[in-house]
Amino acid sequence: MKQLNFITEEIHGTRLHFLQTDKYKTTIAVINIAIDLTEENVTKVALLPYLLKRGCKNYPSIIKLQEELDSLYGTLLSIDLFKRGEQQIVQFSIEAVNERYLSSDINVLLKAFILLTQVIVEPLNTEEGFNKAYLETEKLLLANRVQSILDDKIRYAEYKTIEHMYEGEPYRLLVYGQTEDLKEIDGTNLYKFYLNWLHSSPIDIFIVGDTDISEISNIIKNNFNFLGSKNSFQPQKERKFSIKEKLVTEELDINQSKLNLGLRSKINISSDAYIDLLVYNGILGGFAHSKLFVNVREKASLAYYASSKLESHQGIITIQSGIEEEQFTAALKIIREQLVMIRNGQVSEQELVLTKALYKNQFMEIIDQPRRLVDFQYHSILSGKRRTIMDYQRSIAEVKLEDVVSVANQVEIDTIYFLTGRGGKQYANIKL
Repeated sequence: MKQLNFITEEIHGTRLHFLQTDKYKTTIAVINIAIDLTEENVTKVALLPYLLKRGCKNYPSIIKLQEELDSLYGTLLSIDLFKRGEQQIVQFSIEAVNERYLSSDINVLLKAFILLTQVIVEPLNTEEGFNKAYLETEKLLLANRVQSILDDKIRYAEYKTIEHMYEGEPYRLLVYGQTEDLKEIDGTNLYKFYLNWLHSSPIDIFIVGDTDISEISNIIKNNFNFLGSKNSFQPQKERKFSIKEKLVTEELDINQSKLNLGLRSKINISSDAYIDLLVYNGILGGFAHSKLFVNVREKASLAYYASSKLESHQGIITIQSGIEEEQFTAALKIIREQLVMIRNGQVSEQELVLTKALYKNQFMEIIDQPRRLVDFQYHSILSGKRRTIMDYQRSIAEVKLEDVVSVANQVEIDTIYFLTGRGGKQYANIKL
C-alpha cells in the first residue's frame, strides 16, 4: 500500500497541510477552526458557521453564493460542527472537480478556494454587526437542531449519559450549544466574538488532490494574515477522577427504554496503549460479531440493539442499548458479564482475529475517501500523536489477547443511565 503523506507549511500562524495525489477525480479543501469548548462560548461558536454560509461581501445571499458555486462546475460547499475532546471545531469545505476532466482551462479549485475564504473572512455585516434578520433565523434553526437531539431518544440517552459523566466539565456540553444562551446573543456581541474567534483560534487548512499548492499558499498569505493566531493546541489537561458507579434514571413518555453506560479509562488517542483499547472496544461492542451484539441482543434477546463506541480523545467508551423496562436488571447483569469476560481473557481467537481484520478494512477505506483522510490527519494534529494509516494497521495486527486483557482491567463503569417510561423507576431500584 502506497503511503499518503501530507506536507505541512505554516503561513502567518495558519497551518497548510497539502496532499498531492492524482488518486481522486475531485479536489477538496477543508478549513478547520478550533476553540476550547466552554460554557461561555459554545452557543456563539455554534451559530457562526450557519450564519457565515448565508453569504459574503461579494455574494450577499444564499442564492448568489449558490449561483457562483454552480458556475464552478457544481462545486460543493459544506459546513460541519463537531467536538473532539474539549475542542469545538467548525469545519468549512469545498469539493471541486479536477481540471483534468474539463475541456475548459479554468482553475476551478483556485476560484472555489477564494470563494471559501471570502465566506469565512468577509461576512455579511452592518455597522452594528451581523444582519439581525439572518441572525434571528439562525438562532431559531439552532434551537431546532438542539430539539431534534432531544426528540431522538437514542441520541438523547447518549447525550444524557455524557452529561452525567462529565458534570461540571466542558465535555458535557452539546456541540450546538444551549438554547437558553440565545436570547443574550445579538448581532453586535456575536460579531465582536467572531473577530476574536477568527484572530485567536488555531486554523488548519487541508488540500487533497492534483493541484498547484503555490497559488493556494498565496491566497492564505493574503487572507489569513492574522496577528496573534495560535498555531498549536494545548495538551488536554489530565483530570483526576475517582470512579464510583452512579445510577441515573429518567422517566419520559417512551415505548422503548434506553440503558446506556459510560465507561472511563486513563487511555486516550495519545497513549501508547490506545490501539489495544481500540481493539478492546471492537471486541466489546464495535461490530456485529462483538460480545454485546451477540450475547445481549442475539442470544439472550434482552435488547433491540446493543453496541459500544470509543471516544478517542477522552478515552471513554459508551454502551448503548434499547430494552423493555422489565429487562433492566437482566440486561445490566449480562452487560456487566461481557466486561468481566474480557477482563478474564474469555475472548475467542475468532473474535480477536475478526475484530483486527475489520479494523484493517476500515483503515483501508479511509484511503479511498479524501474527506475521511483529512479527518484522520486532523485527529493526529489535535492529539499531538502522529500515526500513519500504516502505523495503525501494523499496530493492530500486533495486538495480542494479553494486551486486550490489560486495557480491559483499566476500564471501569462510571455512569449507568436508564431512560424509561412513566413509572419505570421501579426497575432501577437495585443495589449497584
